[in-house]
Amino acid sequence: MKKQLLLVALLLTGKAFTQNFTQSNEANVGSSVSMYICDSLTSNYSSIKGDNSVWDLTNLLIRDTNKRSLISVIDPSNTPYKSLYTTSNKAIVLEKYLTSYYNSSNSERNCFGYFFPTKELGDVRAVFNTDPEITHTYPFELNSKKTDNLSGTLYYTFSNLPITATATGSSMAEVDGRGTLKFDALKIYKNVLRYHIKDSINATVNLTILGLGIVDLTLKRDQYEYYDHSISNLPIYAYSNLQAFAYKLSSDTLVNKTIVLSKFNPDKNAKPVDPTNSLTDLTFDSYSIYPNPAKEILYVIGENSTNATISILDQTGKTIRTFNQTTTLPIEYLEKGVYFVKVSDIRGIEVLKFMKD
Repeated sequence: MKKQLLLVALLLTGKAFTQNFTQSNEANVGSSVSMYICDSLTSNYSSIKGDNSVWDLTNLLIRDTNKRSLISVIDPSNTPYKSLYTTSNKAIVLEKYLTSYYNSSNSERNCFGYFFPTKELGDVRAVFNTDPEITHTYPFELNSKKTDNLSGTLYYTFSNLPITATATGSSMAEVDGRGTLKFDALKIYKNVLRYHIKDSINATVNLTILGLGIVDLTLKRDQYEYYDHSISNLPIYAYSNLQAFAYKLSSDTLVNKTIVLSKFNPDKNAKPVDPTNSLTDLTFDSYSIYPNPAKEILYVIGENSTNATISILDQTGKTIRTFNQTTTLPIEYLEKGVYFVKVSDIRGIEVLKFMKD
């Protein structure tokens, strides 16, 4: 029991296990997370990196709290351009923005390209079918860095003319930060890893038919993803920028799309709490819970459970819901992640950890 209580105390104070990226904590097909769509002018916090970083999002602006976007992992065969990405086994979709295609082993993760819709160039499809992009070399942890060359085919549309061109490029991926991601006084996550990927792809095409001669098109992606694997194997916060340039056609950027997604909505009225208050008088070990992980119902077992007060807490120690005189706890409303059950009776308090599936 003492080991369990120590683990609870560490988690509630944010001092959990050291995280890294491995094949085992990749998000699986069927995983998804609902995200708020944030102001696209939000900073990418590129200068805040290294160990013990603090990324303060308390001033993050949510466009519309009633609208959400999904980050989801799906089978590539269920995507519009499945015939172009037959070597991948999972597609990660930033809804209505970007779909990326991956495959992996226990030593590395490869990207076989991505597509994104635009008004200017139609659906842009970058297919790394000649030389895929290595995005992770496992284990990928703080200060890990991988540079790689990539090549394949680029598809897009210009002036209603379908374009297919050979493409080459390079990429840099790294875990450039570890530390605290703060949304408000209660939503503070102290065991976050930031993954950063930048890539650039160039394709040369002959547009003589349009009177433009030889034209170079360059795509650039700059993406930051923040992970707390105790909550989700998908990002809890993400910033992504995609740009397309063709300087012979225009001195301006042809495409410049930024999306900022957050699992949490900052509450400026939230007041800090002392989560250690939940851990006083932890002197007995007579309760258990099942199933664990749980999806819809969690059961509490113990000789005095029907006379106890039972609360569900999040990782900050905040009480989400309290139950009296019942041992059957409905949890279908909880998002996936780690939570705690606090059982209080005349003898004291016991805290149990569970996973919402």
